[in-house]
Amino acid sequence: MPLCSLTVTKTVVGGNVSGFLANMRAAWRIFLLVPWTCGVFSLAIIVRPFIKMASSHADVRFRSAMVRLWARVALRIGGFRLTINGEPPRHHCFTVSNHLSSIDSVVICAVIGGVFVARHDMARWPLIGFMSRHVDIIFVNRQRRTDVGDINERIADALHKGYAVHMFAESRIGDGKTVLPFKPALLEPAVQAGMPVHYATLGYRTKPNDPTPMQSVHWGPDVPFANHILGILRLRGGEASMKFGAEPVAGTDRKQLAADLWEKVQKQFVPLE
Repeated sequence: MPLCSLTVTKTVVGGNVSGFLANMRAAWRIFLLVPWTCGVFSLAIIVRPFIKMASSHADVRFRSAMVRLWARVALRIGGFRLTINGEPPRHHCFTVSNHLSSIDSVVICAVIGGVFVARHDMARWPLIGFMSRHVDIIFVNRQRRTDVGDINERIADALHKGYAVHMFAESRIGDGKTVLPFKPALLEPAVQAGMPVHYATLGYRTKPNDPTPMQSVHWGPDVPFANHILGILRLRGGEASMKFGAEPVAGTDRKQLAADLWEKVQKQFVPLE
């Protein structure tokens, strides 16, 4: 009987210790992420006006380099290793991908370093929202169809300046098991410019004994943002991957282009575990 009691006590204590360590891990990562983000952002705010005076081309390169630097270090602080398959485009390009998590945007920044089309409520997220409002992120409210023309003009302007522009073509986070149909409306700037569109597939893995990517990294529809982020930061670590297609896809009709891109992404998509 004492032996049984001792075993139960160990199990309970072990579970408490595990939860405690996960919470401490999340707190430590937040402690590192906040000053890192503020430091890089402050440096960019101070230096960028002088870069702009040199040339718009230099400004695009500087901004993209700073964004990539911030995002790569942020992923490492968060415990994620970045894996890139294929050759990512860097400048003056349009890319699309599937959408699985709030940290997809960090992965995109780490790989491409360009600007991306993001859901409008991202502008209100703690810290991330403040920074994204000041680094040329293009916010879109998919519920307001009258905004599409203005958003397309902003995308066209970013492409004209030489930025790499990325769009989550599903327009919302998918279910993690399939790729939702791609929305064609915001592909119009690429069609008008005669610019082939690059495509990529995002994926995640977590470490053994951690919650699966589907349980932790994927952002479910009923999960508050704070809970979602804390769930990721509590992980021991994982892998974020971005796989690019061999060749970009060209098209003169945005609906057909969206369908062609969806087929390519769907073919190389690996469902979350």
